[in-house]
Amino acid sequence: MRVNLLPPLYATNNLHVDIEKRWKHLVVEVVDSLLWISPQLDTISFNEARVLKTLKFIHEDASNEDEKSCCASLPWKCWRHKLKQVKMQNFSCMEQQELRDYFFTNAHISEIIDVPSE
Repeated sequence: MRVNLLPPLYATNNLHVDIEKRWKHLVVEVVDSLLWISPQLDTISFNEARVLKTLKFIHEDASNEDEKSCCASLPWKCWRHKLKQVKMQNFSCMEQQELRDYFFTNAHISEIIDVPSE
């Protein structure tokens, strides 16, 4: 059902989430949901226990691509085909590995970069 609906925050570029209590959800589950809600994000940031965790997305120019069969019937371009690179900052080693697995499995991505903490 979720595939047939227009994403509620389609034109949003940056999304910031404040997490006040320890969350029991995997970061990958939250990122997957946020990318459905807002498939054109440039940045997702999480403020968790005074630590700012950031994902920055670099996209290919969608106009240079043929339309993919999985999103041909949708009124928007699928983020999975536009995503070229992801930069991660301040995630735990376990979260980094889960995110790597998620993006390499679900997107046509060429590179994931771990940005050192500032």
